[in-house]
Formats: sequence, structure tokens, C-alpha cells
Amino acid sequence: MIRILILKNYAVILKVRGEKDMNWDQIKSRWIQLRGKAKEKWGKLTDEDLDLIDGKRDRLVEKLQEKYRRSRYVTEREIDKWIDGL
Repeated sequence: MIRILILKNYAVILKVRGEKDMNWDQIKSRWIQLRGKAKEKWGKLTDEDLDLIDGKRDRLVEKLQEKYRRSRYVTEREIDKWIDGL
């Protein structure tokens, strides 16, 4: 669900917080099937990394930061785009 808030000629689009959480719950429950897609997207992740991540978003963020040397913000946005494309 997307909500739009209008403040003095500015439109701010707000996503409901639970929306991403629900999507990540689905990913977590299907991690065994989706880990191949994660490896395609982020080729630097090893099978050992994917085992350690085990469908947990925080672990994925940490591993991607470690492998690709990106900020947490950039890494989380990239994960969000990946989730939206599934």
C-alpha cells in the first residue's frame, strides 16, 4: 500500500512499513529456492555466505557490504529493488 501526503505543494509518497516486512517474510520462507537468484544478482556471494545468510535480511546486508564495499543505505536500496523484481 502506498500513501501520498501533500504538504504545501510537495507530494511525499510514503510506503506502509509492513509492506517490505511482509515481502521479506516471504523471501525468508523461500530462501532455499531464492538463494540461486541472489547468487545470480550478487556473484561475489559464495555458497558458504548464502548458508550463513539463511534468509535473514540483516545478514544479507552485512555480507553485501563486506563483499561490495557499499554503504548500508545503498545496499538496502539495492536489496529492496531486488525484492520488488521477484
